[in-house]
Amino acid sequence: MSAPPLLETKSLKAGYGDFPVLFGIDFSIAAGETVAIIGANGAGKTTFLRCLAGVVPAARAQVTFEGEPIAGLPSHRIAERGIAMVPEGRCLFRSLAVEENLLLGRYTRRPGPWTLDAIYDLFPVLKERRRQPGTTLSGGQQQMVAIGRALMANPRLLLCDEISLGLAPIVIKDLYAKLPRIRSGGTALVIVEQDINLALSVAERFYCFQEGRISLTGPASAAERERVVAAYLGV
Repeated sequence: MSAPPLLETKSLKAGYGDFPVLFGIDFSIAAGETVAIIGANGAGKTTFLRCLAGVVPAARAQVTFEGEPIAGLPSHRIAERGIAMVPEGRCLFRSLAVEENLLLGRYTRRPGPWTLDAIYDLFPVLKERRRQPGTTLSGGQQQMVAIGRALMANPRLLLCDEISLGLAPIVIKDLYAKLPRIRSGGTALVIVEQDINLALSVAERFYCFQEGRISLTGPASAAERERVVAAYLGV
């Protein structure tokens, strides 16, 4: 008998006011699993992550985490339960130094392996620049801060929204090389990407979003490129 999912959505619908974005998303991820979500701009990927994190409201029974409904809870309560998000665009606090940005992730007081020392071991350059304002760093270093801040909450599920966005290929390669270490501690990962090959290279399963619906899903290792591209483009 397979283990129950860590997180699951059933017929998830969401949007912004009178503007619907998601139209019945069925999704699941197991503890320790890495799942990729791919799709073009406007497909609903970021809205979906925001629903999971409690930023965008949804009907309570449509999202469950560890078997309990969480949709409708405030985002800080969802973080306390063990879901953290690395937002698109990093969203660092301009007035705070690198270390201060990282320490914000500790407000949940969740126990776990991710401490300041562990983050500095994962991203040594951040220790060298810990007293600098976060926004004075390069784009790649800012992304390290955003990832580190989320890890400081010691999440069971880490939501990563376009962590490669706007970064040079060598920086992206370095960031993605850190994901197995993050996962080795038991953290499940949802990786949202527009880059099909990048997303599939690190995931066990994938979901392709197209206009707020799932157009294709399956094991990443068995994904047929032609089918994935067709689902991605909606053709």
